[in-house]
Amino acid sequence: MRCTFSVVITTKNRPDFLFRCVHSIYRNSVLPEEVIIINDGGDRLTDDVFNSYNIKIKTVNNKISKGANFCRNYGVSLAKTELVFFIDDDDTFTKYSFERRLEVFSSDSEIGLVYTGFNTVFSDDLNTVVSSKVPVEYSDNYTHDLLSKGNIIGSTSRVAVRVAEFNKTDGFDNQLSSMQDYDMWIRMSQVTKIKHDCHIGINYTIHSGTSNQVSKNYNKYLQASEYLINKYKYLGIQNKCLREFRANLYLRVAIAGADSFGIKSLYSLMSLKESFSLKALGLLVMPTTFLRSFKSFV
Repeated sequence: MRCTFSVVITTKNRPDFLFRCVHSIYRNSVLPEEVIIINDGGDRLTDDVFNSYNIKIKTVNNKISKGANFCRNYGVSLAKTELVFFIDDDDTFTKYSFERRLEVFSSDSEIGLVYTGFNTVFSDDLNTVVSSKVPVEYSDNYTHDLLSKGNIIGSTSRVAVRVAEFNKTDGFDNQLSSMQDYDMWIRMSQVTKIKHDCHIGINYTIHSGTSNQVSKNYNKYLQASEYLINKYKYLGIQNKCLREFRANLYLRVAIAGADSFGIKSLYSLMSLKESFSLKALGLLVMPTTFLRSFKSFV
């Protein structure tokens, strides 16, 4: 029997993207029992603006912005279904996104998180896929792999969770302004099984010409990295996996601050001190302009 599911969308003042996202839900091969839209302090939304879609849509308007973490947690708390699919308003689902992940959930009741692959599109050319990534197989020890290899699961839009398993954690950490998805997956991996669907389930949007996006914000990454290092230090300071975890976090800071030679060099060295990687070495010795011609350093 197919599990019941909801979709939780976080949004703020991006109506065109939001309607594009809702349309991708409506055109899916199976439809959710409900769509919950959390409007985080933006211009007021009402349910009736979505009347053209034959699906149940509930809109919640925060009077002030409370952040994506609060919004996602609140969305899950409102869901009346077994599963929740997350998505940001500027991303979209592919046609069989729900169906493929529902099949994985139905195969094993102990699976609490299923993630999918993605196409990348740019905001100024949404119909052109510039790259694609299908999930690859890792070991069943996702806690180890997430700590040692980085965020192998990816962005929140790629993930669906079993609500009962999600509720065993404290939800998304409101103290984090970046890498909150990474932290959430680590904690989910400690309480439930994780699988992927071997499928491309979303279109992930990169905003053209946006210089201050979180993914490139050095200060936010630095603060989040220091917070996460402290948060997981209880696992053992000398643990090889924890050294790799710190190395990956410092590398992420170095990449985010790559426009500054000093920041890039400092955090590349800190990453190499924890655990050697060719990527950190390349970032240290090669010019940023050259490295950005390679996808892995963008």
